[in-house]
Amino acid sequence: MISYKVRDKKSLLNVIIPIFDKYPLLTSKRFNYLKFKTCLLISEDTNLSQMDKLNKINDIKNIKLMDNYISDAWDLIIKNVNLKPSLENPVVFIEDINYNTRQNMMQSSIITTLKTEDIEKIMTKSWLIGFIEAEGSFFLTQKSFNKLVHTFGITQKLDYIVLYSIKLLLNINNTIKNRNTYFKLETTNSKNIENIMKMFMYSNYTTVFLGSHPPPSGGGMGQQSRYEKFWI
Repeated sequence: MISYKVRDKKSLLNVIIPIFDKYPLLTSKRFNYLKFKTCLLISEDTNLSQMDKLNKINDIKNIKLMDNYISDAWDLIIKNVNLKPSLENPVVFIEDINYNTRQNMMQSSIITTLKTEDIEKIMTKSWLIGFIEAEGSFFLTQKSFNKLVHTFGITQKLDYIVLYSIKLLLNINNTIKNRNTYFKLETTNSKNIENIMKMFMYSNYTTVFLGSHPPPSGGGMGQQSRYEKFWI
């Protein structure tokens, strides 16, 4: 396994933090980022004693991720709910929604009333390509002894709002399944698969996913223009 770590505080403050402040994470990883950022700022606060820093950082470290967490990046399109964090309250939960069960989360009007045109404001095609590169699967499912069908699927432990938004953007008509410990979006529908293929192929029929095939060097849409474009 290959890993790359940045531990230098100057690099974290001047390079990493500005990137993820400008382009906030859409998933529950935003939760960890906000805790990380807040602790980093506390560690650099010259007005605090070392003991005060340790106490504050320890308090933030002990904040637990809950099922009702939604990244504040969604604040742009979710109405009448304040998702904005602050230094005093670095992690925001939606307390007025009954998320005692995962089924309630799936039925929340905050999520089910989302519109495609709103989702496109924060979930770009470039983002979706990267997310599916890491989290999605394309495979064959054996329906019967002599029948194989194409299948596309994504699973997430949390972040139902992300799967629901992807379902809308890719025009997938299958229902997201609640598997108790994770959510699953999967389709074998031929029309859905055709739409997904069109979304993620260049004009010369090579895939946009770098993990499978490199982008074409000529003839089709170039790598930079493809990856920088929003939904069109």
